[in-house]
Amino acid sequence: MEQRSLAQAADALGKLREQQLGIPAKGLWRRVPGVTQNEFEDWEQLAEDDDSVGQLANALQRATPETPDAVEARAA
Repeated sequence: MEQRSLAQAADALGKLREQQLGIPAKGLWRRVPGVTQNEFEDWEQLAEDDDSVGQLANALQRATPETPDAVEARAA
């Protein structure tokens, strides 16, 4: 895969992910020009951390009973 610029690569990878093939973003990380193994591993860790934080937030939201004020504020 020959790339002329990082911007062109990002555009092409974005199209593969979203518009054409539906490839998960993580599956395209190694195709980013110049990415090192260390960067790839860092990205994996960051994605796992983000996922863990999101899962915790969702669990806390489900476990927290809503007060009438909270329901009213959300509706406004």
